[in-house]
Amino acid sequence: LGHLAAKEAEEMGRNPGYMPYVWVETAAPTSGNFNWRDDHRRCLEALREPLIDRKRIYSRTPSPSGRVVMPARGPHHATEDELRSALEKVAQNRGVKVIARDEAQHATAASFGWRRLEYVDVLKSLSSLTKALTLLVGTYDLMELVDLSPQLFRRTRPIHFHRYRWEEPQERREFAQVLRYC
Repeated sequence: LGHLAAKEAEEMGRNPGYMPYVWVETAAPTSGNFNWRDDHRRCLEALREPLIDRKRIYSRTPSPSGRVVMPARGPHHATEDELRSALEKVAQNRGVKVIARDEAQHATAASFGWRRLEYVDVLKSLSSLTKALTLLVGTYDLMELVDLSPQLFRRTRPIHFHRYRWEEPQERREFAQVLRYC
């Protein structure tokens, strides 16, 4: 991703809202189910989106008077759908090319069967709607996701990072080469 940032540095200088990639850590679920609302919020925070809890989906159906109906004012906590819609729009508007999810195995740890397939389908849909590549970083548990979807299998490129010791110059160089290859 550092290579992408360096490549896009000129555009980022011209357009302060442009973010070629976003790096977000996937939180381990506390309830046994993956929390998409929390995940979308974390992505929006990483994209430096303001007023996250103020996001709303407005009705496109005009009222009998011909006006668009606005929700009542007052305390509001954005719903999962509102946060997802906001994430899709923000990623498109900021030109995000890669959404990197670190510790992505946390999303599968408490999930089972159809929940894992749901996770894969939501990520696939987000990638399609935002036009951003999804990069999952985590343990070998992520490999279980590849078997769930033939589409995902065709679109997946696993990259194994060997353990390395940062204090060893040769291993640092090898690690940097792997990152450049990505």
